[in-house]
Amino acid sequence: MQLLQEAGGDTSDQQLAQWYAFQEGVRTNMVMSADGGAIGSEGLSGSLSGVADRRVLGILRGVADAVMVAAGTVRAEGYDPIRAR
Repeated sequence: MQLLQEAGGDTSDQQLAQWYAFQEGVRTNMVMSADGGAIGSEGLSGSLSGVADRRVLGILRGVADAVMVAAGTVRAEGYDPIRAR
């Protein structure tokens, strides 16, 4: 997290992907409201995230070997297939 805070908005997608490159273990990513909720005012989790959140999520998905998402979330959010970056 420290690297991302120092990086600022001019960090390239390639640099972010290097920071998130595979290491042993499992990575998780999520956003939540201040009260701990995972659903925003529109009834979707996507309404809780901003441009930077979606950018990091896309990079994490692009470098992952596998992505697990609940079926209800896929349907509600209208997720597209994952594409490697």
